[in-house]
Amino acid sequence: MDPRGNSDTVEPVEAYLDELFDRLAGTGRAGRWALAEAEDHLLSLVDEEKARGAGELDSARAAVARFGDPALVAAGFHKRITGPRAFVCGLASGAWLFAAIAASAIGATGLLSVLLLRVVPRWFDARDVQHPVEAVGDRLLIGLAGLAALAIFHAARRRGPLRRHAFAAPVGALAAFTAVAAGLVGLWLTVDVAARVSLHTAAQTNAGEGLSIAFVLLFLSAGASVVGVRRVL
Repeated sequence: MDPRGNSDTVEPVEAYLDELFDRLAGTGRAGRWALAEAEDHLLSLVDEEKARGAGELDSARAAVARFGDPALVAAGFHKRITGPRAFVCGLASGAWLFAAIAASAIGATGLLSVLLLRVVPRWFDARDVQHPVEAVGDRLLIGLAGLAALAIFHAARRRGPLRRHAFAAPVGALAAFTAVAAGLVGLWLTVDVAARVSLHTAAQTNAGEGLSIAFVLLFLSAGASVVGVRRVL
């Protein structure tokens, strides 16, 4: 209950919000945001009516009337989150998230390559062993750009326009796709690297690079699997 109103004020507002809540059932996080915004707006309207000299109950009733029929408000919200604009925005934010994760993963392969160059230099091309910074420098820069993009995405999702469902990335679908795709490619690369090592062609084929990519993809697959399971549960 908001401290700005007594029971007379709250009763019409709460009744309105209860009906709006029922009509927004199934809209998830976006519906919760919409309901919270509706409550803030309604209470602001109540304050405006009070400032004009209206009583508690009259202020609440006037605020509800000004806000509009809950059926129409809910219908407009459903249209906003299911229309073509919502679909396009979801794809755009999904592409942003996927690109940011991919760029961060590229940077991670660079870091892992630096480590493997010290541990198993015989699995890398001689030029990479002699000039490790040149070998991974571009990937590290891409990784930093990816981390920056992820930070911006997170901020926009928490406080910016991406918190609304119409602009939300399809995280569940992205997690499932990433878990499967990254896992399969990571396993294939692992088997491929093992074959190169067994054939004593690791250095000639730069097997160390393949191993660093495989490790990152498998880690990414595991992380995406966790996200996907949490979405389901």
